[in-house]
Amino acid sequence: MASPKIKVGAYTMQGVSIVNITLHHHNWHQFDPTPQASAFTEELVAVAARAPVYIWPGKSKRSDKVKDHCVLQSAINIWFELELLSLGWSSETAVTKDRNEWSTYRVDFSREITDSQPTNLDNHCMAEVEFGNSARLDSNLRKLLDSYNWGRLHVGAILLPRTRMAKVTTGGSVSFESAISDVTRCHPKTVPFPLCLIGLDHHNSELVDLSTALDIPNSGYLSGNNDKSVIRHLITQHRAGVPVTDICLPHAIHSPMRVAAPRVSHSKTQPSFFD
Repeated sequence: MASPKIKVGAYTMQGVSIVNITLHHHNWHQFDPTPQASAFTEELVAVAARAPVYIWPGKSKRSDKVKDHCVLQSAINIWFELELLSLGWSSETAVTKDRNEWSTYRVDFSREITDSQPTNLDNHCMAEVEFGNSARLDSNLRKLLDSYNWGRLHVGAILLPRTRMAKVTTGGSVSFESAISDVTRCHPKTVPFPLCLIGLDHHNSELVDLSTALDIPNSGYLSGNNDKSVIRHLITQHRAGVPVTDICLPHAIHSPMRVAAPRVSHSKTQPSFFD
């Protein structure tokens, strides 16, 4: 079977160049994934290509070292969750076959593959969305490896920010480029399965400046330390087409209205702090 169109560089899907997505495939030709597995991987790429990049300029003012950090990784994670679940993906899939084992760790998203041989295999396309540090990348690779050894993984995928996006996310964010280096230097037994690394770049992506929402007092409401249900409430509104300035917190949370920060274009034009 021919491999999907894969290269390190701008990705092409159905004749359209998607310049904010970069791909790297590991062990793809050796394992020859099924048509369904390839289609699910293509679906992940398509989702990543239309993912908005949520920002809050100056989200952290603790020191000059972090003054350029603006990408809201928790909001992006929730957007991927809502988008993939709407397409039929499952979340929090157990690594082991014992789904009732409370202590088992889980992968972010999965789709069951039914066209593998033999047909009774419990195979999946499994995906992780990672905006954390390098230790989180190691954890993701371990989860995918264990899933493979348990016979539950057919292909794996990890979505990460590219280097220039990682630099404006958090100080220690793992990047797509560093992940390629880590994976290609690994012993073959460490990553013995087909793996797709998907690099996301904020350049040429839709930028959504949530600091312009009048009802969100500060970026803390969108941090990973906050209740995910609050972030999910905010991102659900944006996905439903609510104007950014009108996005509001749940009614149970009373927040003071404030004057919106200077508006950042939501078009392809990049704000100056991304230069």
